[in-house]
Amino acid sequence: MKSLSIKTKIYSVVIGIIVVFSVVFGFIAINNIYQLRDKNIQEVKTVVLKEKKQALIEKSDIAYKIIQSFYDNTKPENIEKVVKTSLKQRMDILSNILNGFYKFNKNQDINYLKNKMENIVKVARYGKSGYFWINDMNYKMVMHP
Repeated sequence: MKSLSIKTKIYSVVIGIIVVFSVVFGFIAINNIYQLRDKNIQEVKTVVLKEKKQALIEKSDIAYKIIQSFYDNTKPENIEKVVKTSLKQRMDILSNILNGFYKFNKNQDINYLKNKMENIVKVARYGKSGYFWINDMNYKMVMHP
């Protein structure tokens, strides 16, 4: 059997050392990658959890403000004001509807206009049992549903 030359032996040792170092450094690199991955996952979890907590706080604040608003509106000293405001808004809407109808149909017969406008008021409702009626300028009732 022929003995290997010194050059071949040195190459073999150097290649062996390179392979060992490559394997060792590969394992170190893979381990560092896994540690970095775990650290990044934990950071993402922390950020997402913080965002979810903030969103929950904001939604809770909105719910609290809605409940507080309903509570404030149902206080005895505020009920009359809320009802008056609501009724005024509904009266304004009905008045705008009637004014629009009149402007669009003002060239029609006056009795036709009165009849149609009375019918509009007759079917107008608010709430579960609220209704509108018409009085003339002498407080005589013209139409009551």
